[in-house]
Amino acid sequence: MDSGRHVSMFESMKKIFLVSALILFLFVACKKRKSWF
Repeated sequence: MDSGRHVSMFESMKKIFLVSALILFLFVACKKRKSWF
């Protein structure tokens, strides 16, 4: 079952992408908040 390993790799890549996107979103939100005040 080589497909199982491929799926787990894809899931981990998706998780890393979501975490990086969340960090980027928080970073941009903080910068915008600082510019507001």
